[in-house]
Amino acid sequence: MKIDTIDKKPTITFIFGTRPEAIKLASVILVFQKSLEINTKIVITGQHNEMLLQVLDIFNLKFDYNL
Repeated sequence: MKIDTIDKKPTITFIFGTRPEAIKLASVILVFQKSLEINTKIVITGQHNEMLLQVLDIFNLKFDYNL
C-alpha cells in the first residue's frame, strides 16, 4: 500500500503593527508574494490601525488577520 505525500509549500507569516514596520517590511513581503514556492500571510496587531492601513494600501498589500 502506497501512501501519497502532500507537497505543502512553507508559509512565512509577517506580523507587525506600526507604520514604520509596514514600510520596512513591504518590499520584503512583495518579493515573497511573487514566489511560487512560498505562501505568505500578513498579520497586523492593530497598534496604529489608521496609519498602518494607509501604508498597506500604498503597497497594495492585504492583511490576512487583524489581532
